[in-house]
Amino acid sequence: MKTFLTQSPSGPANFAVLLFACTLCISLFSLPVSGQPAIVWDKTLGGTYIDEARAVNPTSDGGFIVAGISYSGAGADKSQAARGNADYWVAKMRANGTKEWDKTFGGTGIDNLVTVQQTTDGGYILGGWSESDAGGDKSENDRSGTTGTRGDYWLVKLSASGARQWDRTLGGTSSEILKSVIQTADGGYIAAGTSGSPVGADKTNPAIGTGISQDYWIVRLTANGTKVWDKTLGTTDWDELGGMDINEQGGYTLIGLSRGTASGWQILKLSTTGIVQSQRKLAHSVNGYISEIHHTADNGYIVGVRTEPQSLGYQAVKLDAAGDQVWEKFFRGVNHQGTSNSEQLTSIIQAPDGGYLLAGYTFSDAGRDKSEDHRGEEDFWVVRLGADGSKHWDKTLGGSRQDLAFAITRVADGSYVVAGTSFSGAGNEKSENARGENDFWIVKLDSGAGKPMLSFSASQLNFTVNQGASAPPQAVMLAALQGEPALSLAKSPNSSWLVLPQASTGTLSFGINAGGLVPGVYTAEVTASAAGYVSAHFSVSLTVLSTSKGTTVRINAGGNAFTTSDGRTFSADMYYGGVNRVHSIPSGDIIGTNDDGLYRSERSSATFSYNVPVKNGDYMIVLHFAEIWFGAPGGRPLQLRQRLFNIDLEGYRIYTDYNVVAHAGAPMKMTREVFPAIISDGTVNLGFSAGAADLPTLAALEIIPLAEFSTELELPVLADATVRDGSFANQNMGTLPVLDVKSGPGDGVNRNTYLRFSTLNLSDIYAARLRIYGNNAEAGTNVNLSVYGVDNDAWTETGITWNNAPQGIAAADGYVNVNSTQDFYEVDVTRYVRQQTETDRLVSFVLKNPTAKNRRLAFDSRENTSGNAPKLIVVTREGFSDTYRKAAAAENTALNILPAEAGSIILPNPVAGTFRVRVSDQHHGKTSYRAISQSGQEVIPLESSNMDVQTRETEISGQMLRTGLYLLKIQSESAAETLKLMIVK
Repeated sequence: MKTFLTQSPSGPANFAVLLFACTLCISLFSLPVSGQPAIVWDKTLGGTYIDEARAVNPTSDGGFIVAGISYSGAGADKSQAARGNADYWVAKMRANGTKEWDKTFGGTGIDNLVTVQQTTDGGYILGGWSESDAGGDKSENDRSGTTGTRGDYWLVKLSASGARQWDRTLGGTSSEILKSVIQTADGGYIAAGTSGSPVGADKTNPAIGTGISQDYWIVRLTANGTKVWDKTLGTTDWDELGGMDINEQGGYTLIGLSRGTASGWQILKLSTTGIVQSQRKLAHSVNGYISEIHHTADNGYIVGVRTEPQSLGYQAVKLDAAGDQVWEKFFRGVNHQGTSNSEQLTSIIQAPDGGYLLAGYTFSDAGRDKSEDHRGEEDFWVVRLGADGSKHWDKTLGGSRQDLAFAITRVADGSYVVAGTSFSGAGNEKSENARGENDFWIVKLDSGAGKPMLSFSASQLNFTVNQGASAPPQAVMLAALQGEPALSLAKSPNSSWLVLPQASTGTLSFGINAGGLVPGVYTAEVTASAAGYVSAHFSVSLTVLSTSKGTTVRINAGGNAFTTSDGRTFSADMYYGGVNRVHSIPSGDIIGTNDDGLYRSERSSATFSYNVPVKNGDYMIVLHFAEIWFGAPGGRPLQLRQRLFNIDLEGYRIYTDYNVVAHAGAPMKMTREVFPAIISDGTVNLGFSAGAADLPTLAALEIIPLAEFSTELELPVLADATVRDGSFANQNMGTLPVLDVKSGPGDGVNRNTYLRFSTLNLSDIYAARLRIYGNNAEAGTNVNLSVYGVDNDAWTETGITWNNAPQGIAAADGYVNVNSTQDFYEVDVTRYVRQQTETDRLVSFVLKNPTAKNRRLAFDSRENTSGNAPKLIVVTREGFSDTYRKAAAAENTALNILPAEAGSIILPNPVAGTFRVRVSDQHHGKTSYRAISQSGQEVIPLESSNMDVQTRETEISGQMLRTGLYLLKIQSESAAETLKLMIVK
């Protein structure tokens, strides 16, 4: 869109420009002075399977120690083999994020690490719970024996180099789950968690409750791991220990939640010998699970709570020294429906200035307390508070998939390290590819304390250029809030095409140099930095259009860049307009696809559009949908017609009240719609607007040149041979230059021809036909040549005879009448070729005359010098995962209702006037053709030149149809199917 202002400089136009500039400046300079922290670095660590970082703490050399659980064997970043099911995995890291060493510890079962700390001797204490018996690195059996519920505390002491010095198993005859282990002033350890055991094994006190209950269990150990004493504490109800810390008297403070008649938070203070000095109940505003408790500098406590329901967000509660509440704060974002989404607080620590840092994960968008939209499915979310609980800043960190933060700590240089697990590859804040299914992900943030911000006036620039051409530069404003810093600009790797300006505040002009770039979509990120300032970022996309053909464009609507299992690359969301609102879910199986992540995010608002630049030409537009709200986990219950919206393509309404669930068949199931489009103005225009119910959505879109969408390939025959009965039944004729087909009475009259082809590497065959060259060599009459599929591909060209030839299937796949004219003859074999492509990808046929005409049909073999050997002509479609269509076909088999695109083809499509329909071989007998408009009105039956399916191709007059999209319904005596028909003028 271009706007022209023609008034004089003193008139309204100049005032409008001035007003825009002032508004822009006000919006830039009204941002908070204390900004988000910069990412110093991020690191991915993992084996080849599942790895989750659960704890991180600083070390005395300025580095840190990170630990968690691992299901991986040796490989990638993991140097040691797995011990059992799940193991402890610990990595010592240098200050710059490089790995110093890693160690694996485990028994033969499940070992679940929850904490790691450096000890005063420079070594480390690992704590968690284990279901393993002795074996591997575990020296003692589970205490429950063979009858109780398994699970004990398991502590492992390491030297400074990571060597195991000792391990201790602590438990009763039922299950124990460790929450915390801390080194005490005398070099020993205090371990705390929950226990469901009575007296027995290491447990000296009986359970407090009766029936199904659990208690707090605290164990004091010496420096070498010998047990000194243990205490069972709690109420008569179900007690869940939230955390433990050493208090100002050197004793221990425990906080937990009791559920039952004595429901509430419990705070207990113990002496160094385990004597209860005080115990009190606190009122609390929500149910939930206590993530952590820490002693604060004012001798009070800070408590982090994982709330129930999750929509209440992070909860932080400040207690004074007596355990009374000082303040309570909640922090949350919003989703696309305007209601709060799920936040899970997992870690909380105090900052040197008396404030606090909260870490966990969320899939909320910006709003309420959250300043940034989600990145992928779930993201790390860090929130910085002042001493009074007021929010200073928040930071969202994530890749394209699920990223869960479990711990945060402050390291020696004042920066913060947050650790968790990531399912994401490189993208957004994540700089490295995944190692396995999920990995440790560690991010270092600078403190951000008191730093002013840099800010760009736009979040994205989009360039479009023809291959080999240039494009005018585009401008963005850069503002430094406070002062005049020495600025620098940087761009992401592999973006040499982007030309950066000289760094300065004010208007910056960004250019491109597309020379040498092949057609496609390119993206880059620009970062503005200055010492003492929080950096600013924005993204740039470049679409290079081919001068000779169209360029394929794929966009992940509402999401980040995504590569499908079959190698298609979707760019992050771009070229959209309207209300900027997206929705995503963190997990869940999307039926009908291996690419669940593509459908777990969507653009969704009352009205939005896509205006995508392309080279003029013919395209196929593919729209991807899945209902991930109504009837989906975490969404609203499914009812009839809950989401109905309209879709426009190039200004024409192609769907009114489109219903995703109706087309997909269920929630959480993918579906796609394919439409032809003729582009003459250089832009594909798509519009989505609210219909009769709720909001429109879109998961992804593809714009594919028609020539690339379907390609015709000629597959050469791999083997061909004639077999003959009677006295010739044991003779092989595989090397002859002519292939014969004949049937009738007499010795050696019957002859069949066998052919074999390969469809290897062809994943989506739209249509297939067998082409052979020859004639009726004995008479001028038409002779039926029928083609039958052969399931047994074991025959060989030089070994096959009439006696050992495999049998064909009972029904012919197709036929053609052959006359005396030497010519190419074709038979539609789509059904059988598709079937074989789903199995061994070898396709064999036998050619016969079933009518016993006693006429010889002769065709050129691959040994013939004419070059007219048999060929299999296949039409392949652009590489979609075909799971969805196969499932639909299976569902419709009983009704004999063919799934969309079952084999019939409209030529050409889009249509202007008369068109042809190449009819699927599954139609037989009298056939009718009807067009249904998008409003559901039926057009008069179309006039067809051939109403009885014989030639499999018929011409239809479409002159009465107005411009727009129609559904062409084909009904024969044997089947019914529906195709999309686009009429243009």
